[in-house]
Amino acid sequence: MGGIKIVDTSGYYYIVAKNGCGTNSASREVVIQSVPYLSVGSEPDHICLGSSVTLYASGASTYTWSGPGLNPTNSYSVKVTPTTIGKNTYTVTAESNGCSTTMTYDLMVYDPNQDTTFTISYTGCNTGNLEFTANSAGDHDYFDYEWFVNGISDSHGRTLYIPNYLNAPEVFCQLTYTTLCNTPVKQTSPVIKVNCLPASGGVTIDGVKSFLISPNPTNGLININMTLSRSLTVSVRVMDIYGNIVYTETPKIYSGTVSLKIDLRGKQPGLYFLTTIIDGHPFTIKVLLI
Repeated sequence: MGGIKIVDTSGYYYIVAKNGCGTNSASREVVIQSVPYLSVGSEPDHICLGSSVTLYASGASTYTWSGPGLNPTNSYSVKVTPTTIGKNTYTVTAESNGCSTTMTYDLMVYDPNQDTTFTISYTGCNTGNLEFTANSAGDHDYFDYEWFVNGISDSHGRTLYIPNYLNAPEVFCQLTYTTLCNTPVKQTSPVIKVNCLPASGGVTIDGVKSFLISPNPTNGLININMTLSRSLTVSVRVMDIYGNIVYTETPKIYSGTVSLKIDLRGKQPGLYFLTTIIDGHPFTIKVLLI
């Protein structure tokens, strides 16, 4: 009768065998080797197309590499010259004392001639919530987009969202692309001055051809300019942040080119809500009094 014993710890093991003729014993030292603790890397961890970098591994006795552009393939360090933009994956199998392990390493390869031309566009005139988007032919993952509203840095990312916007904001975007193989590339979009009627709930008012409130921010004097293709009833009210009405223009019938002047001089500086009611439809924007 035989037997099998599986062990997972180094040491001396003894076996005793018995049968009708008697008893016998034997011993054996068992040494269990550890799987190599492998470490893989490069310096730097990303390069530009056409460049080379050295990959290195440690923690074992022998190494076998596979992947694009390797030379040599059997050493703790190997030189690689990738020919593909993007993620290049390398595999190394390491062995020590009869035990082996495998690890992969991703090397990012960038395009030194990336196309950084771009444009910006926006939607949202019918809702009053503007959304700007940067459109470029290059790889967005490696671009930094910085948005500026009225000359002040606002946010980063491919899109910019301006809810309940101040009338006629000036918006532009700056793209920055940085790699190891060139100095930072910067491109700046043309400035867009938004000039649209922020209609509530997506409503478009028949007869309103143009609508503009300026300046904003203001020192107290505000102009409401509009062009009406038919006679419409227009009124205006201004409220402070507490809901108090601080200014009103009684309803009147207007047509053609209309220019209304709102005077908030003498009021406390701060944020106000200016509502223009055209043909029964209210349009509210935030006005900053400085």
